[in-house]
Amino acid sequence: MKDKAGTASYHEKSDYLSAAYALMNDMKTLGNWDGYLRYGKWINDILTFCKGKS
Repeated sequence: MKDKAGTASYHEKSDYLSAAYALMNDMKTLGNWDGYLRYGKWINDILTFCKGKS
């Protein structure tokens, strides 16, 4: 994830949502459907959490 986000640490500010979508695309390309679905759920959880905060 850090290489997709372009950071050295998870604590640095970055667009982690775009990085998660990139990882999801990698999982799809590799045929790793479990990983693809896991990242999809993670993204949905983040978006649901953020929607509740606004």
